[in-house]
Amino acid sequence: MPTAPLEDTRWRVASIGATAVPRATRPPFLLLAPSDGRHLLGGWSGCQAIRGHYDIVAGRLRLSLSPPTTPAACAEAPAALEAKLRKALQATANYRIRGTRLDLLSADGKVLARFTEAPKP
Repeated sequence: MPTAPLEDTRWRVASIGATAVPRATRPPFLLLAPSDGRHLLGGWSGCQAIRGHYDIVAGRLRLSLSPPTTPAACAEAPAALEAKLRKALQATANYRIRGTRLDLLSADGKVLARFTEAPKP
């Protein structure tokens, strides 16, 4: 099985920590895209857009999130999912890709969030 590239792959959130993310009509996802020398991070939290940038230095990944642009009126479950996802993204210190699975890792190597490659829209 070929390995999906970190960049320019739409990564669907499968779990945050040990908690599986339920399938949704508009599932949460992450996209890391280089653009004109910048590394842009975008996606959907299940509640609102995720924006920011990322850096890869010495094979390690660091994500920097922008604050949400507008507070979204979300149901309790999507809002809780968004909070957990943002916390996991902000704590990311490294990553691992195996086939079509991306794991975001803490500084001590624990899986913070797991993603699977999603079909391109």
